[in-house]
Amino acid sequence: MVGEGAATTSVALDSGGASRFEPGQEIKLTATITPAEATGTVTFLEGETPLGSGPVTVSDGKAELTTSALPEGRHELTARFTSANAGQWASSQSTPIPVTVAKPTVEIQDENGKRLTGTPGPELQRGQTVKVLVRGCEAGTSYSMALSNRDESFPGATADANGVVTWNSLTVPDDMVAGTSSWNFSPACNYLAGETASQASFTIAEPSDSPATTRPTSPPMSRRTGPPTSRPPIPRATRPAPPAAAAPPAATPAAPRLPAAAPPPAAPRPRGPGLHRQPDRAVLRRRRRRPDRGRHRLRTVRPPQRAAVLRRAPLVTAGGSTGGGPPPAARPSVSPLHISSQERFP
Repeated sequence: MVGEGAATTSVALDSGGASRFEPGQEIKLTATITPAEATGTVTFLEGETPLGSGPVTVSDGKAELTTSALPEGRHELTARFTSANAGQWASSQSTPIPVTVAKPTVEIQDENGKRLTGTPGPELQRGQTVKVLVRGCEAGTSYSMALSNRDESFPGATADANGVVTWNSLTVPDDMVAGTSSWNFSPACNYLAGETASQASFTIAEPSDSPATTRPTSPPMSRRTGPPTSRPPIPRATRPAPPAAAAPPAATPAAPRLPAAAPPPAAPRPRGPGLHRQPDRAVLRRRRRRPDRGRHRLRTVRPPQRAAVLRRAPLVTAGGSTGGGPPPAARPSVSPLHISSQERFP
């Protein structure tokens, strides 16, 4: 019973985003209660049949159940919330979700019977032989097989009493183009009412480059003897030890350094009447200024005085004349005059 003034609740059921499972595969069911503060338990149902070992307690607004007990076929699953306090929270039930438990409608296996999977189909190799099974077909009906976009013909097959058609040996052509392709069978099969199948899809990988040829590698050559020999190395223990280094000679103490001897005093210059004495600089200066003081010496007439004497002589041309007139009277030639200092400076 729901008490007066009880808050309403709602339940959302999720199966992990998948709706199809294979037999024996685990299915994880999650029920979310709104509001999350509501307390109580959740019972998971298949129709009206409870799943699991009993109701699951709600924690933080969620309840979970994992099961693999569903048989093959289609199922409707629900989650029913039962409030722990009917006066505070109302009970509620989720909307049913469909779940299908079945084997694949179309299955491709290798030669050993191992199932090949992939999206949109398993990846096959050129020249590979596979086995194709189709379920949900009409028992006793014959089915033909063809390869999409190819002209090859393949043998047909007949559905068994369980409605399964099997092609035990289908080989992928060696010149198959890379990409998505499919085995197409006819007529179509209806597995678990509402699912129609008419092809088995697969993919072909791009051709890989030819493997690079590996060159045989030769053993490393020795610089002196060529290929390495099988002679074992000399054990380290038998190798002669290097000679011990000689101890350095003991250093001899250096002799004390004696102070250098003082140079002998310079000998005085000898003086006397028979030795030449160098004149002082002051005497030399006076002699340069007054060279003829205290002595009588003839001096040559200075250039201006010689020029004055020469001006008195007439100008004689190359022809022997003194211009246009008659030659002047002969004058005695003037020779350099030497005048003593007393005559010049009386």
